[in-house]
Amino acid sequence: MASAGGRCSPFFRTDSRGQTQRSPETHAPLPSSLPLPALRPQVRAVQRKVVPDLDDAFAASIQPGLTFAQLDQKVREGVQAEVDKAVSELARNQLEAALVARLLPDTPVPDTLVTEQARKRWAQVLADTRAKQQCSDEELQAMVTPEAFEAYKAETMDDTLLVVKGALLVDAIAKVEGVVVDKAELDEQAQLVRQSDAKGMEKVDDAMLLKQIEATLLRTKVLDLVASRATIDKVPMRDDDDDDDDACLLYTSPSP
Repeated sequence: MASAGGRCSPFFRTDSRGQTQRSPETHAPLPSSLPLPALRPQVRAVQRKVVPDLDDAFAASIQPGLTFAQLDQKVREGVQAEVDKAVSELARNQLEAALVARLLPDTPVPDTLVTEQARKRWAQVLADTRAKQQCSDEELQAMVTPEAFEAYKAETMDDTLLVVKGALLVDAIAKVEGVVVDKAELDEQAQLVRQSDAKGMEKVDDAMLLKQIEATLLRTKVLDLVASRATIDKVPMRDDDDDDDDACLLYTSPSP
């Protein structure tokens, strides 16, 4: 059954951030009236999975002239690049939170801005849930109610306020520092998203798409600029952070 908390089935549930979590497995007994022949499988084909040897021949099958040592290096560099990207984004998130906590701790935010941002986040949760086929159309439709949205808005209020205040800070810093998004970079990123759309992703209005990409690029540029003037210390992850999506890997302290 669908609910405001995002539960759509006895097997999976979606939390307020759109993260999918597997529920405890449920076992249902087979009805005693079911005839046994119906359970007898029919073998149509037998396939065997063969793992190739990790050698130069395997590497050459991927790219002619490529050795396994070169392939191994490329894979390692790719994995490290993804790790570095994730760590950089984590640093930006925590830097943004530190800026908001220092500069706008008790600043009131108009409810219209909070509601607008909450609706965008709620729509993204529903879109992700539908794309991942975690719920049927009927269950999704049952979630699209004023009560469900208000429950989501209340549950994610702290995160929504951080997003809104962070955006206000980014815009203010960008104006002071003269940070802008290059049109060529904006067009390049938009083209990548459009190519993804062609592969089956949800269609997005072009004007809205450009606005979202520009906001993301501007946020990255501004926070990277602030990071270059801040003290960022890496600290060990705490044991109680294992199940926390925002586990504290970095401590950020913006310079005055």
